[in-house]
Amino acid sequence: MGRINANIKSKKAQFELAFLTYQSTVLTAFKEVEDALIAHSNEQQRHQSLAQAVSASQLAVQMADVRYHKGLTTFLDVLQTQQALFQTQRNLVDSQAQLSTDLVALYKALGGGWQTEAIVSDAELQNSGGFVFKLKQRLYHIHKVSLPSVGKAININNKQSLQLGKKIPSL
Repeated sequence: MGRINANIKSKKAQFELAFLTYQSTVLTAFKEVEDALIAHSNEQQRHQSLAQAVSASQLAVQMADVRYHKGLTTFLDVLQTQQALFQTQRNLVDSQAQLSTDLVALYKALGGGWQTEAIVSDAELQNSGGFVFKLKQRLYHIHKVSLPSVGKAININNKQSLQLGKKIPSL
């Protein structure tokens, strides 16, 4: 009888541990999604502000150029406004890259995954007009239609580290 009670207590403890682990995992997942959403939202606001700043800087360069051609200012002023424009444009490009990174982080936090082999059916291989390429030992598939969950895997020669634009062969 004591052995049965000990076994029951052990199973209850295992269940409690599994439940707490699951709860922790779920809370961590929610936190990652929330953090990714906040980061993406903040970067979108920053990107919009930078786009407006680029427009304002372009106008400032035009005005400085007009003032220079009318003899009202030196060429140094034109160069300084151009420098400010270029820096703002660089910040805008950096923001666009960060938006892309944040979007990937959000997709990953939501459970998105990537396949290292493209899976397509025979019919889609013959009709797709898509292409595959390999970069750093990973196979990527660009396709006009969505990929099915079943089919044949497309393998590309593993000896080549980069293959771009290779047509999908019919099997």
